[in-house]
Amino acid sequence: MVLLLFFLAFWLGLSFRYDLLIFAFLIAGILTFIYFRHGRKVFLIGTIIALLGIGYSYIDISHETEQFTGIVYESKANYFLINSRGERLYCYEKNNPYEIGDFLSIKGNKKELDFSSIESGFDFTSYLYHRGVRSQLFSSHITVRFSNPIRVNAYRNWFLSHFDDSTKGIINSVLFSIQDDSFAIREISDLHLYNYISASGLYLQAFLSFISFLLCFKMREKWAKFIPLCLLVFYSIFTFPRFTVIRVLAFGFARWVNQYAAKKRLSNHSVIGLLGLVFLVLNPYLAYQDSFILGFTIPIFYSFVNKITNQYRKCTRKAMEIGALAIFFLPFELKYYHGLSILSPLIQIILSPLFLVFGISSMLSFYGIPIFPIINFLARLIVYVSYPLRYLKWELFADQMATWFIVTFYSVYCLFLYYLSIGFRTFYKPLSFITLGLLIINFLPLQGSIRDQVSFINVGQGDACLIREQNRTILIDTGGSIYQDVARECLIPYFKKQKIYDIDYVITTHEDYDHSGALVSLQNNFKVREHIYRQEDFPFTYGGITIQNYNHHTEESSEENEQSLVLGFHFAKRDFLIMGDAPKSIEKNIMAEFSNIPCDILKIGHHGSDTSTSYSFIEYLRPETAIISVGRNSYGHPSDKVLTILNKAGVKIRRTDKEGTINYFNYIFM
Repeated sequence: MVLLLFFLAFWLGLSFRYDLLIFAFLIAGILTFIYFRHGRKVFLIGTIIALLGIGYSYIDISHETEQFTGIVYESKANYFLINSRGERLYCYEKNNPYEIGDFLSIKGNKKELDFSSIESGFDFTSYLYHRGVRSQLFSSHITVRFSNPIRVNAYRNWFLSHFDDSTKGIINSVLFSIQDDSFAIREISDLHLYNYISASGLYLQAFLSFISFLLCFKMREKWAKFIPLCLLVFYSIFTFPRFTVIRVLAFGFARWVNQYAAKKRLSNHSVIGLLGLVFLVLNPYLAYQDSFILGFTIPIFYSFVNKITNQYRKCTRKAMEIGALAIFFLPFELKYYHGLSILSPLIQIILSPLFLVFGISSMLSFYGIPIFPIINFLARLIVYVSYPLRYLKWELFADQMATWFIVTFYSVYCLFLYYLSIGFRTFYKPLSFITLGLLIINFLPLQGSIRDQVSFINVGQGDACLIREQNRTILIDTGGSIYQDVARECLIPYFKKQKIYDIDYVITTHEDYDHSGALVSLQNNFKVREHIYRQEDFPFTYGGITIQNYNHHTEESSEENEQSLVLGFHFAKRDFLIMGDAPKSIEKNIMAEFSNIPCDILKIGHHGSDTSTSYSFIEYLRPETAIISVGRNSYGHPSDKVLTILNKAGVKIRRTDKEGTINYFNYIFM
């Protein structure tokens, strides 16, 4: 138990730099527990370990040079990561030939990471940062000093070539943690099963148990458990540095040594604590990765839950364990899926046997047993069974929990389980109500009920504006990209975080793909009541919102941007004007036709292109703030000329590529 507490103290110390107040509170809590449970001496050691963790977390290695030598420790299709004398660097190279273990000499310059991201999309900068990568290396020349003779990608590609596309996608997801956009993976992900089947490593435990069971007929239990672990070492080479596999392997060997060599001198908690300390000393950046957090907290949590459920019958015990773990996993489910699938535990129970058989079969085929047709059949069966289950996917939407809320939730929940395990009703009953109350609060759409909202959503190089009057919703433009599904990857997750279950009206200003390209996907994957796009539909009134169209010449021109609607409305105590892609010629027509247009917030036309936004138009409107909805692009948006005009007019500039989604709120009681 002491080793486990030391591990937790070190872990919290490593996390200290990312949220000083919260982790200072947690460190104080764990040290207080150590003091009263184990005395002053252990407390002093725990304090030193926590301080070492804090100091260790602030060590950032950086070399100022133009010649880097290092070993490749992670390689993907279009980039690789190297460790150069302790500094971790990102290197982009399309279809790169380098593999883990290659030793390279790279001539080039490094810069800080700078990757664009969209609302609710994958934040690659954050992903790398939490893995200790701070800089990108722009190479001018690469020399291979040593080439790893084990070319894992070649064998992996050969192995996958035996399967059809659907099966290949599921195997890539389960065995190699590579998620593609295939139909099968979308079905699994929509059921909130991806992290359950891949990150949990259940298929690895099943594989080890299966091989051990077979070997028990021919040899002693000791060696029947050891040989499967040795087999797993081969698989770990092809998945390195995937932590789930490393964790299962490390736990397996540690428990084997503890049971058969050390004669169970260490408790299960001590084994967890010792392994955790070793992992964090070798790689402190694991402290910030979900795979590590779940990989170590779930075994700790599960061991305490077992003490509560042991007194019940098997079926009742399993149901209680699944329920307790589902509540424990809730903050991560909200982070991954922005909602809670109410029947997810039931769906997991239904599909678990099928996934475990698929996982074991895939592992056996990976080791050379030619059962490829069976695996193709199992993959098709998974898709066949998963498809109707999607209609049972009743979801409650919510944003991911704030750090302080997570700490409060887990503190109350763990105290509830602790007092429940010792039967102390005075505490565990009120704590159960507090836990339930925290869950209910997190899912209630309270903010949407008490405030009005206008949000310029960061859809990259495109436009999308959400208007929300309590529970009434209007979306002006949807964005669109040929590189990703903006509806599935940006808009729908954002609506879920805002606890929006449907969009009443979608208005598209014109048919350019970066304004309406995501509409079809949005209609197919989310509830959209009506689509408005014609000039004659305006003025349009819904609830307390009236939207005017100021471009009355949309049908007089064949030029796409001149057909763009120009929409204005008063809402949330502000006047908004959304220009779409209207060029300067339309601006000139508007100034000639209307003596005055109220405008506090101007959504700049055409993403800041110099084809829009004349100085005379800005002087005519006199907005307080200009919103530029833009992403990384090759068009030069926003134009320096437009930025100069806005600065000259004293207009505040806000950009979605700099700030992300830009929100304006007005609370109804103000």
